[in-house]
Formats: sequence, structure tokens, C-alpha cells
Amino acid sequence: MENSSAYDYAILIDDDRIINLVNEHTIKKNKISKKVRTYLNPLLALQDLDSILIEAENKILILLDLNMPEITGFEFLKRISCMTNKVAVLDILIVSSSIDQNDIEKSLNNPLVRDYIIKPLTIDKLNNIIHNPY
Repeated sequence: MENSSAYDYAILIDDDRIINLVNEHTIKKNKISKKVRTYLNPLLALQDLDSILIEAENKILILLDLNMPEITGFEFLKRISCMTNKVAVLDILIVSSSIDQNDIEKSLNNPLVRDYIIKPLTIDKLNNIIHNPY
């Protein structure tokens, strides 16, 4: 990977602390993002993301789990699509343990979702997505 980070922010949203810790380590170790924020609660992530989106020209990577107790990843996507018209600065990757074809198709059919990764996240999977054009 180059010396410069691909993203200004990486937002990790998963209700599993260990998953967030491992993903944060992967992103920091490989200099994927300048700043990393982790959230166990997607509602808190939405609040913070609203303020981050106000800042000009941030490129943001979001790793989003689907199955969480507060709201699902699909509900998160619905809410974020209503927040702003600056969604072009977002790369949203679903990182889920679900292998249900309906979850995968629903995720990939959402215009905000760049790709779907079945856990665990690895640097190879992440680099393959980040460094390949849409």
C-alpha cells in the first residue's frame, strides 16, 4: 500500500467488540485510513457521521454489520441515504457473517453499498475492493 491513506475516516459498525478491535487493527496496520472510529451501536454512528459529513471532502470507509440489536444494517443504510446528498464520499462495505443469498443480494442492490464481505475481514479482501474501480 502507498504511504498515503485511501480514506480520511474509517467508521466500523459492529455490535461485537472483538470484530471491531480486529478490523480496527487491520485498518491501522495497513494505513487504510487516517482516522478510525468504532461503534457498537449504529445509532451513535449515525449521529457522528452526520457531523463528519459536514466537513468538506472527507472520503469515508464504512464497514457495516447487518445484524445488530438497535437497528439492522439495512435500516442504517436507509437512514444514511436520507441524511445528506454528499453520499458520494462514502464507500460502504457490508461485513457480515450472513451467507444468506437474500442478504447478499439486498446489500449489493443498494446503491450506497460498494461490496459485501463475509466475515472475517482480511487485508487481502479489503485491498481487493479498495484498489479496484467500481
